[in-house]
Parts: sequence; structure tokens; C-alpha cells
Amino acid sequence: VQDTRKAILPLLGYNLIVAAVSMLVFSPLIAWLFRHFVASTGKYVLSDMEIAAFLLAPSGIIALVILLVVVLSLNIVLSAGYMQILLRQCERRPPGIITPLLTTLNRLPGIMGLIAVMIGIALLASAPFLLAFATFALPLIGEFDINFYLAQKPPEFWRAVVIAAGLAATLALLYLYMVIGWTLALPLLLFQGLSPVASLRESWRLVRGRRGEIATIILGWIVTVSLLAVVLGWLGTWFASLAVSPRESLAVTVALMGILLLWDAIVTLAVAFLALTSLSAVIVRIYLAITGETAIGTTQVAEVGASIGKLRQLPRAAWWAATGLGIAMTTGFSWFLLHDIELDSEVLVIAHRGSSISAPENTMAAVNLALDEGADFVEIDVQEAADGSIVVLHDADLK
Repeated sequence: VQDTRKAILPLLGYNLIVAAVSMLVFSPLIAWLFRHFVASTGKYVLSDMEIAAFLLAPSGIIALVILLVVVLSLNIVLSAGYMQILLRQCERRPPGIITPLLTTLNRLPGIMGLIAVMIGIALLASAPFLLAFATFALPLIGEFDINFYLAQKPPEFWRAVVIAAGLAATLALLYLYMVIGWTLALPLLLFQGLSPVASLRESWRLVRGRRGEIATIILGWIVTVSLLAVVLGWLGTWFASLAVSPRESLAVTVALMGILLLWDAIVTLAVAFLALTSLSAVIVRIYLAITGETAIGTTQVAEVGASIGKLRQLPRAAWWAATGLGIAMTTGFSWFLLHDIELDSEVLVIAHRGSSISAPENTMAAVNLALDEGADFVEIDVQEAADGSIVVLHDADLK
């Protein structure tokens, strides 16, 4: 925490630069992929079961893996810069932002290779557990609609839960074991110039005999960050319970909800920043304690120094052109996000399955009561029976 506090400004600056670049690069891509997925269905809206079916299909699994790679890559790139800033802070050198950025760019192929190797190993390790879940747990809850098992909780449901929990706990311990072994891989790649595979092997060797100590440190970090997130989230909920009242006017309620959404956004960003910077500080301290290394290799210093020299030699017009390109990309991205948003002051009240709190859902009693209470529309669930008739029912069967 002390290391993070002393280098807070360079850490924040590096975070903002990487976040801005990643948003410009990845957000339009993800938005386009989502629109393409929705358009391919031929529908304007998708049900939760359709989304679940897509995520469980091969294409959905591939999409989830790609999303995992993107998120993990962004966090490791952020952590790479944080580690360099924090190492310079430990050496009592000016942290700065440019050198960590250039060093990260210089090491980016290696970083991406490291991510690919780690994800590949994790997927191979997960395969037997996923196969066991599909073989022993899924058949227990596959005969009827999933909502039956969630509502009634028959013995088959609990057997599936026990099997899934056992598999998940074992896999989590395996992941923890691997993560502890890989703790020093990123700093070894950054500061000693090792290849991705060599970094993982050397990290595995260096932590041998120290796994218990490192596990205690990492678990302590997890508990601390989790408690911080819970406490800050609870404060927002507590404020909401005091501030939001049915007696308030619509304008006051909307304003209070806006404040709560802003609070949630600030808390999420702050906790994510503090979590990753503190973890990076912990890993740097472990790296220094085990290896005794206190400086980046001379080859890397020369490469980065040469890159900085080239940047300084660029004409002023090039800097203005880069700034204009950044502004143009930001403007285009903002338009991409906002041009389809319809600002309509009309508000419609839609009763979900009728007035389902005061009457049985998906019944005429719930529908009529919702209309009596002033709902503009009533949403109901329909299913097609085996004879082709349409029935009002949420689940896919009558169990």
C-alpha cells in the first residue's frame, strides 16, 4: 500500500492511457460482434434461454474464451506497467510514465505469448473437470426445465450441486497452485528478458519451497480486496435505503438513482485500480525478496533509451498529428456509442408477468390487476405445446 501511495500519480496516468487506448480498440469491436450476433438471430430481443444456449454452444464458448483473453491481456498489460513504476519507486528513481509504456510495448510480444501459454495450460487443466461435470452432474438436472430444479430442489438437484461444488473447489485449488507457481513469470519476462516459457519455468523453480508463504500473501490480498469491495458496496446500499423513498417525487428519485449509479461506477473503478496496483506491488516485493534483482537489464534500458530518443526527435507536426488522430478516434468512438441512443421523455410501465407480486404470475388475475394498477403493457411468457397450441407458461414443461 505504501509503494502504491507514493507512486499514485504515475500509476493513475499509466492506467488512464492504457484504458483509453483499449477502449478505442476493443469497445467498437465488441459492440460490432454483439450487434452481429443479435442480427444473425433475426430478432430484436433475445430471451435468457437463447443467450444461455448461445454461450453453451461451440461458438459461444469460443466467444467467452476470446473475452477472457481480452480481459486477461488488458489486466496483465496494466500490471506490467504498474510493476515497472513500482520497481523504480523501490529503487528511489523517478517512476515516470513514458519509460514503462515503451518497455511494455517492447515486451508486448512476450507478454502476449505468456498469456497464451498460461491460458492454454489452464484450459488443458480444466478439460477433465468440465468432462466430469458434463458426465455426472448435468444428466441429473437435464430431464426437466431448469426452473423446476431451482424452485423445487429435488434430491437430483442437490446431488448435482455437491458434484459441481466438489469439482469447482478442486479446480480452484489447482488454479491457485498454478498461479502461485507463475507468480514471478511476468517480472522475470519484464526485468530479465526471459521468454514466456522460460519465465514460467524459472518462476516455478524460484517459488519452490515458498508456496505456503506466497499463498498466505495472495489469500490475504484476496480477503482484503473483497472486504473493501463489500464495505463500499454496503455503504451504497445503505445510502439507497435511506435516500430512496416511494414518497419522493420522480425527479428526486431519478437524481438519487443517478448519484447511486455514479457511486457504483466510482467504487468499481477504484477497487479495480487498487486491487491490481496492490497485487503488482506485492509481486514486485516478492520478486525483489527472492531474486535480489533491483534493476532492469542493460539491454532493455538501451532499447527503451533509444526509443525515447527517437520520440524526442520527432517533429512537432508529428505530435500534433498524433494528438489530432487521438481526438478524431475518441470522437468517432463516442458517436459510435451514442448515435443509436433514442432520447425519449415518454415512460412506459410494463408489468412483468402481470402484477406478479400481488397475484399468481402469468394468470388473468395478474394481468387484470396490472391493468387496474395503471400498467401500459403486460408481459407474459408463452410456450408452444406438442399439438401446436400456444399456452401461457414460463417453463418448457409442466413438471
